[in-house]
Amino acid sequence: MNFSTKNKTHMKNNPIRNALHSFRNRISSSLAVHGRLRTRRSIRLFYAVFLLVTSTVAGIAYLFHYSLRVHGATMTPGHELLMRVIFCGAALVATKVISGFEKEPWLAYGLDARHRTVHFGFGLLAGTLALSGTMAALVLTGGANVTRMESLGGSPIASGMLWALVFILVGWSEELIFRGYVFFRLARDVGAVAAAVRTSLAFGFVHAFNPNESILGLVQVVLFGLVACFAIWRTGSLWWAAGMHAAWDWSESFLFGAADSGRMVSGHFLTSQAIGPSWFSGGATGPEGSLLAIPAVGILALIVLLALPKTGAAMSLRTRQAA
Repeated sequence: MNFSTKNKTHMKNNPIRNALHSFRNRISSSLAVHGRLRTRRSIRLFYAVFLLVTSTVAGIAYLFHYSLRVHGATMTPGHELLMRVIFCGAALVATKVISGFEKEPWLAYGLDARHRTVHFGFGLLAGTLALSGTMAALVLTGGANVTRMESLGGSPIASGMLWALVFILVGWSEELIFRGYVFFRLARDVGAVAAAVRTSLAFGFVHAFNPNESILGLVQVVLFGLVACFAIWRTGSLWWAAGMHAAWDWSESFLFGAADSGRMVSGHFLTSQAIGPSWFSGGATGPEGSLLAIPAVGILALIVLLALPKTGAAMSLRTRQAA
């Protein structure tokens, strides 16, 4: 028996390899359809892989007596950093796996962009300015009071950089989960507008489980998602949206010390206190729960329209059909 024959015999007698091969064939067969049925199955597979990875890591962490569950309304950098690394990793693994069945490069879903560094930096600037403008409007109209923390408990620069890393991961993890593969796949099938509405509603639904979240806050979250989708449609890239998302949350949580969708961070630089009715000040929800945040989101949409040129990659989101 030559080496080739031995190798084939070994593959036939390897139950693990055979099981994996059979599983892959079944998944491929289930996706061997066209149109919306394939889109639904592909998205389900994406989230199944994502949940499998996160559940596995959470189970391993539990064995070492560490819970990944969110407790209370205060975020700590260590716990959030670990959580977001896991979420980012799981979303990237899911994208990689599903791209194999799609027979496309896994970076094609908004990650491989020509001007990604510029877009990401511009997104950071836009998010910071938009949230800062919202806080300025709240202070000037008596909706909030901003004071300096008496004691940060350490270097403000070090704390700011640590929270910046956390919120960069927050921005990326949520963009990958809601507006990465899922948005691109839906946009091919039902169009970019319908895809933006569906993913933004899902984004808002998940935020409904945050403590101290409000109806107006959820409306803002959905609008925020629509602006992010608009930027992705214009550029064919996640980079501007991820940067804007990260900077908005960092400015809101660390810089101004306000609630972010009902949750606070430890060790923030300034402290913001809401004053007046929650529909105006945001209340326990934070600035996102204020009517004054609507103009900020509108300005972000205007920035996308005027400053982010529509590219060939964006046009393909409208014209490419689901395989």
